[in-house]
Amino acid sequence: MNSRIRSTRNVLAAMLLAAVAAPVAAQKPMPSLPPVQAQAVLYVADCEERALPSQREVGEWTGQHNFSQVYATRQRLMGEIGRACQKDGIEQVRVVLQATAAATELVAMAEPRR
Repeated sequence: MNSRIRSTRNVLAAMLLAAVAAPVAAQKPMPSLPPVQAQAVLYVADCEERALPSQREVGEWTGQHNFSQVYATRQRLMGEIGRACQKDGIEQVRVVLQATAAATELVAMAEPRR
């Protein structure tokens, strides 16, 4: 008699578990949030009083250790800043690290006057 009650309990427990689990399994998965790429401002260049960032700073930003590479990167960056400052209404240019699929690079972003 006890074995019959136990088997009935097991069957009822299995049916209850199936009834509870079925709606949960049928639910659509929650959509995840899109990935966010934060950009940290590394340097702000004032267009009226431009100053070069030090080679040490540029080397730290890019992870470069070769003097010639750091110098070339700084020259390219200052060229971008100079072109951005020549546009009408630009007071400051911000230098940020931008991650792409291929690599991480320094980018000069112009900020218009308000």
